[in-house]
Amino acid sequence: MRRRSNHDAWCAALADRHHLRVYPQQPGTAHAAFAFPMLVSDDAPFSRAEFMAHLESRKIATRPISGSNLARQPAFARVPGARVHGELPVSDRIHTHGLFIGNSHAFHDGHRDLLVSAVDEVS
Repeated sequence: MRRRSNHDAWCAALADRHHLRVYPQQPGTAHAAFAFPMLVSDDAPFSRAEFMAHLESRKIATRPISGSNLARQPAFARVPGARVHGELPVSDRIHTHGLFIGNSHAFHDGHRDLLVSAVDEVS
């Protein structure tokens, strides 16, 4: 419950950042909220790598979104019968611009404030 509350609070706090997209929980759904995904916009004055490095410098651990475009994974070529039909622009965008930070039941408002402060420093 606390992780979902954190997720909701972080989405609300970061919703108006032009260069960063966050993903509020959709009505009628319930997710584990183990992580907080974000997507850096194409026109951001910073790259995903720069954004992640900045968050890391503020002691906020980051990871690229895993499983974003499985067709890009080397193992995909060895999956029997696996094939891709057409382009995968959404998956590619998440693959190149997506990241997440961890979320914990032990996090509190101070963690939200740290995240918001770090985001504001770069955007």
